Formats: sequence, C-alpha cells, structure tokens
Amino acid sequence: MRSRLIVIVSVSVLLALPGSAQTWKDVLGQLAGSQKKSEERSQHIDQHEAAQGLKQALEIGARKAVELASQKNGFLGNNLIRIPLPKNIRAAGKTLRRIGLGKTVDQFDVAMNRAAEQASAKAMPILVDAVKGLTIDDALSILRGGDTAATDLLRKKTAPQLRTAFRPIIAAAMDQTGVTRRYQQLMDQAGPLLQLTGQKQQPLDDYVTDETLDGLFTLIAEQETKIRKDPVARTTDLLRKVFGSLTKGAAASSSSGHY
Repeated sequence: MRSRLIVIVSVSVLLALPGSAQTWKDVLGQLAGSQKKSEERSQHIDQHEAAQGLKQALEIGARKAVELASQKNGFLGNNLIRIPLPKNIRAAGKTLRRIGLGKTVDQFDVAMNRAAEQASAKAMPILVDAVKGLTIDDALSILRGGDTAATDLLRKKTAPQLRTAFRPIIAAAMDQTGVTRRYQQLMDQAGPLLQLTGQKQQPLDDYVTDETLDGLFTLIAEQETKIRKDPVARTTDLLRKVFGSLTKGAAASSSSGHY
C-alpha cells in the first residue's frame, strides 16, 4: 500500500513538471523495478528456512501418519497399508480354510494388524528424532525433488536404526494382541501341510516390523505429497512460505519455456 502511494505521488509530481515524456517514463520504470525487487526479497527463502520448512513438513507428516495408523482399524481398515498374511500362510490359505483352520487364520490376520496399530502409537519419538537428524544439505538436496523425495531420503538414511528401535515395540505388541500365540497355533496345526506345499516359515517379528514401517512411511509420503501440492495442507507460516515459494518458482520456470 505504501509503495503504491509513493508511485502515485511521484507520477503526480512528474506530470506537473516540464520535461519530456521519456524522462518521467524512465523514472516510473525505475520505481516499478524497485517495487518488484522489494517484493522478490520479501518472498526469498534462505537455506536455513528451506531446511527448517522441510523438516517441519516431515515432522507434521510423521505425526499425522502415527495418528492415522495407531487408531482402531488404522492398519486393518486401510487397504493401502493393511498387513497381508505372511507368504507361507497366504499361499496355502484356501487349503487351510478347507481343513477347518479359516477362523484361526482370520484371528491371526486381525491380531497382526492390531499389533501394528498398537506399536505405531509409540513410533512418534523415534520418527521425530530421525527427522531432526537430517542436515541442511539433506534438506536442500530434496527440497525441489519429487512429491515424496523427503520421505524417501528419511527412509533411506534411517531405516536400519528405525527397524532396530522398532522391533522390540512390535514384539511386545504382538504378545499383547496374541499374534505370536495364534501364529504358533497355525504352525502346530498346519506345519506339515505348509512343508508339503514348499512354503518356509518366516521370522514373524521381522515380517510384522518391516510391514509396519512400510505402512508408516507410506502414510508419511502421502502427507508430504499433500503439503507439496495443496496449499490448505500447509498449516504453518513457514510451510506456506517455503512450499509456496517452490510452487511459484516451478510455475515461473514452466511459463518461461513457452511463447
């Protein structure tokens, strides 16, 4: 508003003074240029802001992912992340049902996904610490990347540590929800059958741990995509500034290539 007032006053003064039309047009051009540079400076983000914006987006994504995954039916009712039966049981599923083990299979399936939901509630500090461990160079390298670039890097850099930290949480949840007991029941009753079909027994703790982490990262990636694409999902000033700037930059680059 103030810059517009200055321009208006300047135009009035120039029009009142003698001189060529070219002179006051030149001055107006300089004023407009100064205003544009001022606006560009106000929209500029430095490296620190960019890195902090990316970390904030990941942390918000992690919190939302944990919230969604840890609620009842967070895994069981979401086909995007629902944990399927282990390969050995899945391959013999029809046969197991024909010999009267369908109910045991279903109970195992439900208990396994319930364990993932229960364990997810305790994933927050592990994921947030992992996000805080990202460096400015990490952030800048992926800020202009694909829709899930931040989630992909977070997973690549932290997956082994997260898996180690998360495995005992999964094991405890599996004991509480009866996963381990029901799996053992299936192995006791159907073990010979599974061997005949050539299916090997899978380490259950490792399987459920990996599938739970897969589900959480899938949800984090979903949240990152929303923040990158949907202004409504940018719930803080920093997110609006950082990702809004990227959106404008991408639009400018696209339009500059067309005539």
